[in-house]
Amino acid sequence: HIQATYAWKLLYPMNFSCDYGYNVIPMVEGFGDPRNIGTAVWMVSLVGLIVKGLMNARDKSDSRLLVALAWIVGPLIPASHILALGTVLAERLLYVPSIGYGMI
Repeated sequence: HIQATYAWKLLYPMNFSCDYGYNVIPMVEGFGDPRNIGTAVWMVSLVGLIVKGLMNARDKSDSRLLVALAWIVGPLIPASHILALGTVLAERLLYVPSIGYGMI
């Protein structure tokens, strides 16, 4: 759910908050939670863009899309809650990924 929120903040940069404290963003209760749809759409879109970038790099030796995606995905890996960070959501974690979004 947090990854979809980050994607939405990149697409629609409004309603920022200086602090997203504990329980401001409710946790996902289970697999059937409707907020998982946004995360699934974001992940499928990301995989589609990666495949398109790989095809462009192979056919035309044009790797601009892959570089842009690396700028988006690379800095968000630590913030994806695979490991505990202590920060649930923070717009400051989108500064570097916004470079990749601007390149697309």
